[in-house]
Amino acid sequence: MEFVREWYYTDAQGKQYGPMPEGQLVRMLESYSIDPDEMDHFLFRCHGSSKWIDFSTFLRFVDPREVGYKKWSVSKTLLRPADQAESAANFPPDFFDNPDEKRRPLFYPVSWKQFLVKSACTFGLYYFFWVYKTWNYIGTVNIKYSKRYIPVLFTILDPLSPLSLDIQRLYLAEYTNRGLLLPTFRDSFMRTLRRALFWLGFIALYPPLRFFIILPLLIPVTYLPLIKDLNDINAKRMSG
Repeated sequence: MEFVREWYYTDAQGKQYGPMPEGQLVRMLESYSIDPDEMDHFLFRCHGSSKWIDFSTFLRFVDPREVGYKKWSVSKTLLRPADQAESAANFPPDFFDNPDEKRRPLFYPVSWKQFLVKSACTFGLYYFFWVYKTWNYIGTVNIKYSKRYIPVLFTILDPLSPLSLDIQRLYLAEYTNRGLLLPTFRDSFMRTLRRALFWLGFIALYPPLRFFIILPLLIPVTYLPLIKDLNDINAKRMSG
């Protein structure tokens, strides 16, 4: 399977993130507030290579023009394999010295059967653990979500947050070279249902409406389509 070129990167403290598709990484660095002096301490490594390069070298590889931080003129469109020939010419001949490097799963792996069984055995609480672990995985890829409080906060707010895992799934297309996706009816329906079940949990605190207490336990079911998507992307990556 042909993949978009991906990069690992380290921050100024030496913590490693990635891999991220080339176009997505450029857009993330453009939108993320990083001090230019701090950016000079970032290092980058392309999948299939053991060589770490500095920021200015990275920019030359992803775009043939010489541009500085905060003065980028790189395209915001995704660089697909077919479009990478020009920038690939900038790589030294021996740059990709580890072509058999294995790809890592990007999202916490669990089958839908395990998810349902564990959720049932924990009265629906396992889904909190799964959402937390999935956001942890995202934080190891994208520095924007790497703060320690983010997995906890987004786990609590996932049914309500505009940055829910359903929205994150729309970016998975870049990892399988399918281009950007738009929200589907299924995404909207599942988010709406999840939010309704979430609020019913609070309604159930009122004694006459205690029978609603069982409805929030159905929230894990609304994650099953998403789990299938995340498992599919992991499987495609690991077989590539």
